[in-house]
Order: sequence, then structure tokens, then C-alpha cells
Amino acid sequence: MSCALPQMRPFGKKDVNIRTALACLLLSFPFFTIGQMQLGLSVDSLKRALSAMEDDTLKVATLITLAQQYENNHLDSATHYYEAARALSEALGYSRGIVRHALNYSAVLNMQGRSTESVQLLEDVEKLCKDPALAPLRRRVLANIGAAYQYLEQYETAVDYYLRSLPLAEAANDRDMLSILYSNLVGLYRNMRQTGKSMDY
Repeated sequence: MSCALPQMRPFGKKDVNIRTALACLLLSFPFFTIGQMQLGLSVDSLKRALSAMEDDTLKVATLITLAQQYENNHLDSATHYYEAARALSEALGYSRGIVRHALNYSAVLNMQGRSTESVQLLEDVEKLCKDPALAPLRRRVLANIGAAYQYLEQYETAVDYYLRSLPLAEAANDRDMLSILYSNLVGLYRNMRQTGKSMDY
């Protein structure tokens, strides 16, 4: 995270929770913007569009976008539409949809205090990313696993996953993701009182 602090100090419990929440929000942010930019529709418009759609990959994307609209206020509704997107993806054999479901729904699980489930969900879809067609999503899956471990306050494991994601983001020249990863590593190393590594990042 890029929040500058006035002095170097160990984070208190409140600081860590705020930074953790912000880290996980930032990691999921690209998926929010992608969905909204593609369609830019209201909830009612999305629902009307869904009712007229055939069961195809566009419907999966629309279900995910609709779920995103509910995340801030209605987690039950978000969960309903994310699960519908996963079920349809599985019925279609659409691996990209299954991975996109996991990347988005893991944020909901984290917000509900179910980060262990989030880790399991993401670890399952990481196996799908061995398919070369899905390889570009692997760096995001690894980073989201790191974010889930950060919620669980298992900081060394979170660092490990961020570091596994980092060379993939560098190879893709994904500057937005690199910025998030570097910032998260700064915060984690400071929290673990490894100031030298924190300063490096």
C-alpha cells in the first residue's frame, strides 16, 4: 500500500487491520474496474440484460459484473451472483470464468472473515492456470492468495505468495500490479520488523 507514514514504527493491531483491508481491496480493484468499464450498467439494467441472455461466456461476465455491484452493501446478493457465474462456467467448461469467479469471490470471503476458504478456493484455481491460455491470470491468483494470508495475519506466507507473483508481474510489465505488490511487501516487512527489506521495496 502506498500510504506514507510519518515515522518508522511497528504497526499496532488497528494499523495492521486497516492496511490489510486496503491491501486486499487494492488487489481486487482491477477486477471491479474491468467489469464496470466493460458494461457500465446499473443493477436493474444488468438484470434485464441477464434475463435475455443465452447461457454463454458473456452471461458469465455479466453475472460477475452484477455481483460486483452488490459487494459494498449486499454480500448475500454478491455471493448469489458469483456462485451463479461459477455454476454456469462449470457447465460450459469455461475455465477462465471459474478463475475470474475465484478472483472476485475471494474478496467476499475475506470480508466475511472466511479467509481460509478464500485460500482454498484460490489454490484450487491456481491449478487451472497451468493452462497456457490462463497463465496471465496466475499472477493475480497468487497475489490474492497472499492477500488472504495477510487477512489471516500469516505474514510470512503472505510474503511468499507476493514474491511468487512478483516476477510474473514484472515479466508482463504489469505496472499497476507491481505498484500494489511492492507497497504490500513494504507494509508486511515493516510489520515483521524487517526494516531493511521494507526499505528495499
